[in-house]
Amino acid sequence: LNNVLAPPFDELWAEDFEWIPRRGERPDVVCYGARELRSGRTLRLWRDQLGPTSPNRTDSRALFLSFVFNAEGVSRLSLGWQLPAKIIDLSTLFRCVVNGRIVPQGKGLLGALAYYGIPSVDAMCRPSGFTSPCPIS
Repeated sequence: LNNVLAPPFDELWAEDFEWIPRRGERPDVVCYGARELRSGRTLRLWRDQLGPTSPNRTDSRALFLSFVFNAEGVSRLSLGWQLPAKIIDLSTLFRCVVNGRIVPQGKGLLGALAYYGIPSVDAMCRPSGFTSPCPIS
């Protein structure tokens, strides 16, 4: 991954938000987890630690990897954070790979991880109301 994406980007971020949906409103963001994949710098921020600006750079020299970015994007907007300039939505790429195939674990994040044999936190560990697996660990 680093060799393929190295030239144009200084930082490669994988990020995840946990949030509680609110009918007709933006989600209530509970926490944020992110890891810069080259340096290993890890962010784990809870609601009371989430400031008015993104804790990581979002300019064109930083690439964000996400699974279903619209969830991360609406979380960023809910917090008043800037959207990243460069994003790869891995959900879209995964759906291209499995298009027309039966995917036993489904086409969501847990299904994609299972498809590639990557260990994951079981969905049963999530507190009620959370929308995705536990954040970056």
